[in-house]
Amino acid sequence: MSHVIQSVDEFSPARRAGIRAGDRLVRLNGETVIDFLDYQALGANRRVKVEVLRNGEAMTFHVAKGEYDSLGLNFALPMMSGVRMCCNRCLFC
Repeated sequence: MSHVIQSVDEFSPARRAGIRAGDRLVRLNGETVIDFLDYQALGANRRVKVEVLRNGEAMTFHVAKGEYDSLGLNFALPMMSGVRMCCNRCLFC
């Protein structure tokens, strides 16, 4: 599973690391990104290992950023793949 990156915010941590529009996001910190919840949780750390496909070739970028700051990636299609719930029973779900 991969997600097409439509654009990368100017001056963002992802852009500084070399990630480009058209790359396909595959993994963050070694974990497959299934949906936006994964993207947010796995990308929250100060250092994020981002694995993408660029023209079919696997590439890895190491992104340094503030904890919980956005990577600055925008996607071509919404990343929510239907309802996915865990067992925590959070009030906001």
